[in-house]
Amino acid sequence: MIAFLKVFMPSRFVSVLVGSLLCLYVFVIACSSKDKPLPRITSTKDIGAHVGEDIEVLGRVNGEISQHVLEYPDGYNYSTYISLDDGDIVVYSKDKITCKAGIRLTGTVVNILRAPVNMAKSETSEVWQEYQLKAKYFGCI
Repeated sequence: MIAFLKVFMPSRFVSVLVGSLLCLYVFVIACSSKDKPLPRITSTKDIGAHVGEDIEVLGRVNGEISQHVLEYPDGYNYSTYISLDDGDIVVYSKDKITCKAGIRLTGTVVNILRAPVNMAKSETSEVWQEYQLKAKYFGCI
């Protein structure tokens, strides 16, 4: 019996130690992967620094149509103009945004580049660039 304990005691200790370390690792990963606060954007000037990233936007729904390049991402069937402190952005959403005034959105910044449709007739050969948002969540405020 004593020989049995001498042989299996170290491996039991190792398995308990490995199990404990595994639990600690899972706990650390779970705690570190909690949602970190998103950058909060209120100005169009700040959006370009976050292309491909998720941000939070605070603004107002603007019912007036203005000139913006529209490129609907797959699955995003609605576009809404959102007024920030210094201008408007286009926000694409999967559901219709029905807010009448203030809105809080989270989503991914996309960089839209487009050349004029007919370069020969265009007065400029500039490529138009806009930063827009694919909304993941929105709520009226």
